[in-house]
Amino acid sequence: MTDEEVEAFLIERTLGVLGSVDGRGYPHLVNVTYLYHRGELIFSSFVKAQKIVNLQRNPRASMLIEIASPYHEIRGVLVTATASVTEDFETVCELMAVIAENQQRRVGDPQPEMDLSQVATKRVIVSLKPERIASWDHRRLGGVY
Repeated sequence: MTDEEVEAFLIERTLGVLGSVDGRGYPHLVNVTYLYHRGELIFSSFVKAQKIVNLQRNPRASMLIEIASPYHEIRGVLVTATASVTEDFETVCELMAVIAENQQRRVGDPQPEMDLSQVATKRVIVSLKPERIASWDHRRLGGVY
């Protein structure tokens, strides 16, 4: 994909698979809802979640965003980055509001009310600024693999 196509794909999608390294050195993979915001993938999580513990120990991470079916139309982006984890209350509140607004716009239906100032005390914001991007689009193969 071109840079523009990658950016459009990351904006269009909201679910990815985060890869971090656990305490024994093995991959730890979890689904996360993300937002592509100002050139970075951002998401919120509970500060005590295993993915956050992993990223605070070792900030190397990857995020896979993919449309995996049907095979002849598979498209995806693999982002490799060094994660930045922030617990700053104001930043967490601000970015959680941006994430919630984006989700509301996508879903269309009213989302449950949330007191961000209360929830934010237990959460962090993670940002992944892409250092390397790999992408693929099987639609371009014309049925030849």
